Amino acid sequence: MPVLYLAFIIGMILVDIGGDASRLSHASTQAAEASALGSNMLVVRNALQAYLRANPAASGQIALPDLGLPGWFRPRAELRTWVQAGRTYVYYTPNQPKADLVSMLAGTPPGLTGFARNAQLISPRLQTTTPLPPIIPDNSIVLVS
Repeated sequence: MPVLYLAFIIGMILVDIGGDASRLSHASTQAAEASALGSNMLVVRNALQAYLRANPAASGQIALPDLGLPGWFRPRAELRTWVQAGRTYVYYTPNQPKADLVSMLAGTPPGLTGFARNAQLISPRLQTTTPLPPIIPDNSIVLVS
């Protein structure tokens, strides 16, 4: 009977170790996905700013292929852009919550970065909100420039 208890305890320890490894792997995968998404958003934002400098009258949604991105760069298809009154917006609306902005944008997020709530930008770095175009859905992650 003591051998059975010992086998049971060893089994519980092994299951616990396996669960810890699984949680660590899942967290690492989420962080990598968030960082890749943040990098995609920054590259698209920079390309959108260059596009707006070349086309100052641009307004509304600009398709990703129109931004002149390098052929080897394939941004996430879910990224959207918007230009309004000389301001650029790059946004992504997740299906489920994503990791925090700091990990998404590899360190310190730009000043006008946050989440859309009721056509307002809620940013962890700003004390006030910033108005957003109503086309940007709630809970979207938004970069404004």
